[in-house]
Amino acid sequence: MEKINYKRTKLTCYFTYLAMSSVFSLPPLLFATFREMYGISYTLLGTLVLINFCTQLGIDLIFSFFSKYFNIHKTIRLIPLVTATGLCVYALIPILFPQYAYIGLVAGTFIFSFAAGLGEVLISPTVAHYHQILLKKI
Repeated sequence: MEKINYKRTKLTCYFTYLAMSSVFSLPPLLFATFREMYGISYTLLGTLVLINFCTQLGIDLIFSFFSKYFNIHKTIRLIPLVTATGLCVYALIPILFPQYAYIGLVAGTFIFSFAAGLGEVLISPTVAHYHQILLKKI
């Protein structure tokens, strides 16, 4: 029987927790900057929070029922990359969407909220499974 090594998956899970914390705390810190640079109203900035919440909730619901149809280890390894893509869209808004900054903010929010929703559903069970495997070895 082949010995399975979960070390990289566990490290990816921990890195994903770190990436998710940036997703939750970075956009609200930038709201004042978005308001000054792009003239976005408080209502639209609040809508970004709503988009973040609804996207995460929708992904949580979808993947809590259908996660068995996906390769969980590959999906977990992709989560930090998807998160980074969403944050890069935020960083590249002045270059990619100079006239349509809010659309860029919505796109970036949707992308990293998608990754955060996946992380919420898949990371904790994966780390718990890894620890169960370690306890069986002892």
